[in-house]
Amino acid sequence: YTYLWDTNANSQTDSTATGLSAGTYYVTVSDWASCFAIDSVGIIDAGSGPNSTSSANNASCSESTDGNATAIASGGAGAPYSYLWDTNAGSQTASVATGLSTGTYLVTITDQGSCTTIDSVTVSNAGLGPIVSAGSDTTIALGASAQLNGSGGPTYAWTPSATLNCSDCDNPVATPDSTTTYFLTVTDSNNCTSSDSVIVTVETFVDELFVPTLFSPNADQMNDIFYVRGNGIDWIEIVIYDRWGKKIYGGDKSQVWAEDNNYPTDKGWDGSYQGKPLNPAVFVYIIKGAFDSGAEIEEKGNITLVR
Repeated sequence: YTYLWDTNANSQTDSTATGLSAGTYYVTVSDWASCFAIDSVGIIDAGSGPNSTSSANNASCSESTDGNATAIASGGAGAPYSYLWDTNAGSQTASVATGLSTGTYLVTITDQGSCTTIDSVTVSNAGLGPIVSAGSDTTIALGASAQLNGSGGPTYAWTPSATLNCSDCDNPVATPDSTTTYFLTVTDSNNCTSSDSVIVTVETFVDELFVPTLFSPNADQMNDIFYVRGNGIDWIEIVIYDRWGKKIYGGDKSQVWAEDNNYPTDKGWDGSYQGKPLNPAVFVYIIKGAFDSGAEIEEKGNITLVR
């Protein structure tokens, strides 16, 4: 038999005509004796593709991956329908895509006639998570401590924990040996987490000692006390002698170095002996002590008293 299709594209001579749009097509079938018959075939437009009804189950937190997206197909050329989701969890082929975080996801739906529809589903989150703060950055001297001030609980986790007195409380005490960034992760009752960080800067001082050569204890509130200054000093002991070798002042190791690295002025020498002001003269000082580094301090020299 021979076939001759009258199509809107061209004449086709196979038993099956292809590449046809909706419409009515006529075919002439002939046999060896040149007898023929004419038949017609109607092709119906199934429509523009299936319809989609979509919905989402939101993720519990902004960083969670427990959201779902659903697309239900109908219409078009009818079932069966196939689904192809493009998600951050990989391609999924069920009508429900799972394991999703916050975002918009596309699904391609194909009906039995191979017509397709593309739909989008947006997954939001139930909450943004706790509002966390690790407190303000701070600076301490080497060997000192700083209290950290976390908020946003109820559950706290600080790292690194080696230099903290607790890692699961809101306000731990940090005693780092060097500048350290502490990270705080807070978990709320919905198991949502948020993080923040705080920097504790540790200042290390160069061993340094400065001894004045003159002071004037005349009650003018300027240079009235003889004391030393420096950096990184642990403790200081000052002894003052007159020119005949008589001890005039000092010898008390309890004269503790001040936190600001200035010798406490109320424990320096005010130029008196046994409560009486001394006349202008040159005196001898001997200073002993230690730096925070462990290095010893031992200085000897002259101090001039003027009035």
